[in-house]
Amino acid sequence: MSKQRHEPSHVEKSLNIWAIVLIIWSIYRAKFGTSLPLWFDEFIAKPLVFILPVYLFIKYIEKTAFLKSINFIKKNILKEIFIGLIIGITFLFMLYFGYSSKEGVQVTNFVNIFAKPWYLIYIILISFATSISEEVLSRGFILKRLYETSKNIYTSSIFASILFFF
Repeated sequence: MSKQRHEPSHVEKSLNIWAIVLIIWSIYRAKFGTSLPLWFDEFIAKPLVFILPVYLFIKYIEKTAFLKSINFIKKNILKEIFIGLIIGITFLFMLYFGYSSKEGVQVTNFVNIFAKPWYLIYIILISFATSISEEVLSRGFILKRLYETSKNIYTSSIFASILFFF
């Protein structure tokens, strides 16, 4: 009886990349925890672990342009950034009012962040770096490939969100 070799589908190959990233990041976190500086994690380690495998897969397996392949579209980008900033500022105010309305919690620590502009800029840069690394892998890479295979945005989004959770 001959055994037929199963050639993995494109989405299976993409999910394998995601699994490799998850394993490498888990090993990194188990080995270093949070002992390394935050800037190192977000500007060096996370792009190497999250974006580099995706880039290599797109370049050498898919043989397409990276930005186009992760659905990074320059059209309306300023509008999208503005909407994102408005949503972020809204959440920031919600956080502030949540802190200030809670009994016994000092708001001074939260307000002190704004007293040091360099620290606020550092937090914003770290947030951008984190979101770019995570969104390239989760939404630009995995969600797009799941949707291309299933043609169902709802199941693709749910499955991609579960994977993002892990």
